[in-house]
Amino acid sequence: LTSDWKKLKAWIFGSATVSRVEWNPKYPVLAIAAFSHEEKPAIIQLYDVAKDQIIRNLPDTILGRGVSWSPTGEEVAFVGKKGRISIFTKNGQFRKTLSFSNPGSLFDIDWHPTKNWLLGVEEDIFLIDIDRDTLLATYDDGSKEKGILCCAWHPSGSFFVTGDYGHENEGGEPSYLKYWDKDGTLLKRIRESKYENRNVKWRKDGKYLAAAADVLLVLSDKGEIIGKTKFDNNNLWGVEWNNKGDKILSSDQAGNIRVSVINGTFLRIFTQ
Repeated sequence: LTSDWKKLKAWIFGSATVSRVEWNPKYPVLAIAAFSHEEKPAIIQLYDVAKDQIIRNLPDTILGRGVSWSPTGEEVAFVGKKGRISIFTKNGQFRKTLSFSNPGSLFDIDWHPTKNWLLGVEEDIFLIDIDRDTLLATYDDGSKEKGILCCAWHPSGSFFVTGDYGHENEGGEPSYLKYWDKDGTLLKRIRESKYENRNVKWRKDGKYLAAAADVLLVLSDKGEIIGKTKFDNNNLWGVEWNNKGDKILSSDQAGNIRVSVINGTFLRIFTQ
């Protein structure tokens, strides 16, 4: 199933880190967010894969990190400087910038599966109503001086997961994955990695969660450990399910992309 894979497109983002890449749920459009290390505008792109065409570059100020599509695929939210969130159409047309902002920016955002709400994370957890342009709630993560790097609503919309940085190697708090109900009540705290949890993704049916840390974790919707795989000494940064939900793609800090199955069995690796 992977023997015919080939590189379709490549970009080089000089002096920048690509923080999020998100597929549109309905259309063959890819959203790419990156932040600059040289006080230059962030790279934010919408790319039509079917047409092999960059729909639009959306320059923003230097701290653009998060991106999330609406469930319909008609709109996309981007995070810019100081946690400013802007909404665009799938064609790159500007819709509005929300009043909410966070001085420390936001590390990640996730659009609710059925409502026009955004989940946002940095040191705290924020719930934002897009239509009413209001902050609905702020949830205290309970940690001190520790960034929350990723968040994801369960497909049911009834609870969500966060993954944080942790400073266990510096004598501080460990890295945790946390399950929360929609009202911000902590349901479960999971410690299975020695380094930061950089990305989390639910399978479409909501049965399994994949998490990228120093290991590839697969958990159930109840937080039970299904798989835990250590590939090498490189920490994982990105994770995604294939459409069938039987394979996981993970990327690491060295630029490798691996294809594995739910129990961690390794199938193939792509290198830069």
